[in-house]
Amino acid sequence: LYQPRAYSPGSIMPAYPYLFTVKDAKEAEKEGEQVVVLPPAYAPDVGQVVVPSPEALDLVKYLQALNHTYPVLPSNPQPPGVKP
Repeated sequence: LYQPRAYSPGSIMPAYPYLFTVKDAKEAEKEGEQVVVLPPAYAPDVGQVVVPSPEALDLVKYLQALNHTYPVLPSNPQPPGVKP
């Protein structure tokens, strides 16, 4: 939710950075907060971490509860009537 393009470059899902806070890493560890692991290109400055808000955690739980899973399509689907 913080930055979908960090994990899926072509994603059209918008980012929701307002559901997260950038905090000092030591403070977040001291408070026992969960942190978001990001690729270096999207990570905050050294010594800082991204912490989800309770609303972000609740939204993730809700989306997971929907359980919208779909079968994986073949990588090179053939049009109907065309034999490989």
